Amino acid sequence: MKHLYRKILTGGLLMALGLLGLNTANAGVFDSLSASPASKNIAVGQLATFSITWSINSAHPAAATLQLNSATDGLSFEDAEGNVLGRPVTGAFARTATLQQSVRLNSTFTETVIVPPDIIFKARENRSNRVVVKRRFTGSILETAGKPQAITAAAVGVVMLNISTSSSQTELSVVRFRLSFENGQLARTINHKDHLTATAEIQTQGTGIIRGVWEVAEPPSTRGTPFFRPLSNVSKQVSGLDSFELRSPDLPSEQDGLYLLRFRLTEPVLDSVPLIRYQTKYSDKANAVLRRIDLGNPPARAYMSKGMEFSWLPIQEAKYYQIEFFMSPVSVGGEEVKPDLDKARRVAGMLVLGKNYSQALSELTRMHFNSGFDYYWHVIAIDAEGRRMGRSELRKIVVP
Repeated sequence: MKHLYRKILTGGLLMALGLLGLNTANAGVFDSLSASPASKNIAVGQLATFSITWSINSAHPAAATLQLNSATDGLSFEDAEGNVLGRPVTGAFARTATLQQSVRLNSTFTETVIVPPDIIFKARENRSNRVVVKRRFTGSILETAGKPQAITAAAVGVVMLNISTSSSQTELSVVRFRLSFENGQLARTINHKDHLTATAEIQTQGTGIIRGVWEVAEPPSTRGTPFFRPLSNVSKQVSGLDSFELRSPDLPSEQDGLYLLRFRLTEPVLDSVPLIRYQTKYSDKANAVLRRIDLGNPPARAYMSKGMEFSWLPIQEAKYYQIEFFMSPVSVGGEEVKPDLDKARRVAGMLVLGKNYSQALSELTRMHFNSGFDYYWHVIAIDAEGRRMGRSELRKIVVP
């Protein structure tokens, strides 16, 4: 069977038609297809309801029997790139008629179309400034001059719904932004694996979609340069002067140490990104059973050098090892004073897989130390559930 393709232009809004048939007579099924209205303006956040009249013109060089159809699922909403936003179930269209020789036949189909606000929202999420309504029709020439035929064709009619951005809709901006835990707290201390969430209180002005991502930096990266990983993406349609709260997903609390949390707006972008922090701690029972880790190199009071190797003796069931570095406290009367781990300032850290018993000092970690100062370091072991299970003594290291 020969495939013929023909473009029909109706107000610039018709799609290309795929016409299937034995000869050029099949073009008579859809001589033209138009929609009224061809375009319409719709507003963000509002239900759009309107009528569309589809008009099909058919003509054939000989007397023929014509059949036209459009199914209940033949209507679709798409964005400007052709991504389907939804397929509403609507009325069906069917007509069988006789075509007189070279006489144009007009067939019309009127329907009421309802565009929900979420369809408009999805289009804006896809950065599309319009919703495209498409209706698919099929047609057949069943008989010509009393002889059975098998000529079929398909056509798609289009109505453009332009999402209004009138001058009364100002550019989207953030008027107020506050990040906190429960009761407005900016810092929390919780137990290992406790439930915790945070809230972003936001006030916006203008119309558009606000987008952002919840991100957290976990230990041990918070001992040095924090590494933020995404937790969840958020988008919300706003209009006018709008105030709302966005709640974070459950926050991780498996590791012992400091966590940093932020809600980073990606649209519109803020000049600075606020941070809040929370600390996890293990119960006294968990800390009471810590096993001893014996250190290897470097020896006490060694001078730090590029690529210096830190080593220790392994313990069973360790999933990770964590090397932590602390500022040296001010000495009293010339006597050496080791850091109080509950109060000491951690300056850097390195996480090592449990199968390894040594780790070279990375350049990124070395950047956190100041020349001419003394520091302490130790190694802790972490089990598969994120609990501390072992710890070494503190050992001094000197940065030349």
